[in-house]
Amino acid sequence: MAAAAPVPPPRYICFLCKRKFKDAPLLSRHKQLSELHRRNILKQDEENQKQKEELRHAIAQVRKQIQEIDRSADPAEKEVQNQRSMLELKLRQALGEYGQAQEKLEASRVMQVAERNGTAGAGSIPKKAEVFETRCGNLLISAGAASWQGNKDVQEDRYILDIQLEASGGQRIVGFCVLDGHSGSLCVDALVEWLPRNLQKCLTPKTALTEEHLRQAVTEAILLTDEEFLTKAREREVLDGSTGLLCLIYPD
Repeated sequence: MAAAAPVPPPRYICFLCKRKFKDAPLLSRHKQLSELHRRNILKQDEENQKQKEELRHAIAQVRKQIQEIDRSADPAEKEVQNQRSMLELKLRQALGEYGQAQEKLEASRVMQVAERNGTAGAGSIPKKAEVFETRCGNLLISAGAASWQGNKDVQEDRYILDIQLEASGGQRIVGFCVLDGHSGSLCVDALVEWLPRNLQKCLTPKTALTEEHLRQAVTEAILLTDEEFLTKAREREVLDGSTGLLCLIYPD
């Protein structure tokens, strides 16, 4: 048998500043306190922000060209169709690059918080998306989500991928929810914690799993959660709120 290859020792490198360190504490200290590291992060973010703004302008121009073609040209002409297809391809490419630039800014934002708190490991990459798989009857369901904070100071939106409920007859119900917060993140954080619990609480008394009973349970759970949060909001004198999209899947 061939001998196992030796495991290389860990390397402690700040790739942004191109500097090596003897151990993890020194690397962490560099990321937390180094003025060089701070300047390099700002420079990197400025470059990504500049690219994002240039792409935003390019996207607007391409969309304007597509609108002009739609207004003034005969859509049945082959040349017009080819021209529009080329513009649509250019638009998709620009949108993809715009998304990549925003992802870099989001990753940098999360990494900076982790570095300030001393929780960023060497070479660690912030998780900006997740995937959840589950079953409902014979159906295999896969759901994915990713989020951007954008230009706001606080990320006010949340999602729930793993809502799992049980009807009185034992049927399994799975669900997903997207929550659009506003005026702060207090409401959406409460919804993530309370809404699945209240859905189960309001579903349990229903004698059978029907669409009407499920609609009633959802309405009751929303009202219950709203009442609970308003009590909390009045105590703290905050104006946080949220809208939401809820999807529940159950065996028919």
